[in-house]
Formats: sequence, structure tokens, C-alpha cells
Amino acid sequence: MSALMKKYVRHFGLWMLVAVITGIAMANVANAEPSSAGKEFYFAFQPNTQTIDSGTGNLSLDISSQQDTQGIVEIAGIGFSTSFTVRANQITTITIPTDAQFLGDGIVSRLAVHVIAQNDVSIYGLNSYRFTSDGFLALPLNALGQEYYALAYGGGALRKGGSSQTAIIGAFNN
Repeated sequence: MSALMKKYVRHFGLWMLVAVITGIAMANVANAEPSSAGKEFYFAFQPNTQTIDSGTGNLSLDISSQQDTQGIVEIAGIGFSTSFTVRANQITTITIPTDAQFLGDGIVSRLAVHVIAQNDVSIYGLNSYRFTSDGFLALPLNALGQEYYALAYGGGALRKGGSSQTAIIGAFNN
């Protein structure tokens, strides 16, 4: 085999190795699980067990990020808007007006919380009341799919009426 041919074979082998590694990396990215961090979120606060008969709880958001960022929290239905700043690896707490809590069944309202951030953030919601608290991890728009399961209690004496709750938020006009 000539020297020129050996050079081409060696380069061909290197390019094949690069192509295989790139293909594996691309497949891993394509199959990656959605993250709970993102730049845009829609979610809602549902009633806490104790607030069904006795008013609303204390609503708050804990927002964290791996880098410094800023953003805004809006609730169109009550005219609420506030900006926030998060320092890297710290938690910023935003108090949400109690009017943002859904307090009825079968009601269509504009109480969705909309958060937009400059960089990826993670958001945890808390609805606390005397003796009980409800919390959740908000998922960003880029993690949303098209099929969901509503996990719920089948009944019982946990709350008046014994039923669970599910809120549906329309993030897109379509």
C-alpha cells in the first residue's frame, strides 16, 4: 500500500470515528428528558384543603437559577405584575396575591400565573395555610406535551365533597 493510500485510510478512519461519536451525541440529545428549568411557564394555584371553607392561603413562588437572571411574574385576571431578580444558586421568593387562587369548580377564569425569565429558572409554588401546605414544581413550556394523566383521590373525607381537583391552563391560542 502506498504512503498516500495509508494517509487516506487513516483520515477515513478518523472521520468515521468522529461521525460515530457525533451520531451518538445527537441521539442522546434527541432522546433527552425535558428539564424542569426553562424561560417561560404557565401554571395555577388550586385551593388548599383548609381554604375550601375558610378563605385563601398564603401563595408564594420560590425561583432559582444556576446563573444570575431577571424576569417577570404576571397574572392577567387580577392585573398583577412584578419583576424579579435571581442570583446564581440562590432562591428568590415572590409573594402572590391570594386572589390568584382558583376557588370554584367548573369555572373558567384568567388566573394563570405566567412567568418569563431571561435565563433558565426552576419554579416551586407553595400554598400554605394553618396546619397544611400544598406545593408543586412548575414545568416550563418547552417541557409540555400533548397527553397527560390527572392523578387524583377517588373520594373520601379529605376535603368537603371528597373529590380531587385538576386545573387546565391554556398556554397557546389555538
